[in-house]
Amino acid sequence: MMVHPKRMQALVVVGGVVTSLLLGACSSGGGEATPSATLSPSALELLTESPEPIAAGDPDAESYCLAYFEVDGTRSAIVGDFVDEDYGSMKAAENAMRKQLRVLKREGIAAELLGTQYARIAKLSTRALNIYRKLLKKERKGKKTKFTVQDFDTTLLRIEEQCDGFGWPLPEENLQARADAGRV
Repeated sequence: MMVHPKRMQALVVVGGVVTSLLLGACSSGGGEATPSATLSPSALELLTESPEPIAAGDPDAESYCLAYFEVDGTRSAIVGDFVDEDYGSMKAAENAMRKQLRVLKREGIAAELLGTQYARIAKLSTRALNIYRKLLKKERKGKKTKFTVQDFDTTLLRIEEQCDGFGWPLPEENLQARADAGRV
C-alpha cells in the first residue's frame, strides 16, 4: 500500500512528537514526573495542516486507466500521422500499441480480481487487444475480419468512459494530442 507523501510526513511528525513527550517525561530528574512538553509552531502547523487531496479517482483502477492513457496517446500518433516523430516508423508504433494493449489487458484482469465492478474493464481491454490484432492481420495479409477500425475506436471510447466513471478523466496532454490528430 502506497502512502501519500504529505500523509507520511505528518505521520513522522506525530511519531516524533509522541517520542519527545515520552522521553521528556522519562528523563525529568528524580521526584515526580511532570510532563511539560510544548509543541513547536512548525509541528503544530504540520499536525493541523489538511493533507493535499489525493486524486479523486478509484485507486484500484488507477494503473488500468494510466495504461489506457498510453494507448490513447499512441492511437493519436497513428491517426494524426505523427508516427515518425514519436516512434520512428509505423511498424514501431504498431508494436508499441500491441504492447500497450497487452499491458492494458493485464491491468484489466488484475482489477477484475479486486472486485466485480471492474469486470467490464477487463472485457473491454481484452476486446480492444483482439480487435487490434485482427486488424493488423487483415492489413498485412489481406485476411477477412468482421472488425473495423470503427469497432476499435468505439471500444477505446468505452474504456475511456469506464475510466471517467472511476474518476480518471483523460489528461490534458491526451486531449491536446487528439486535437492535433483531428480526433476530437
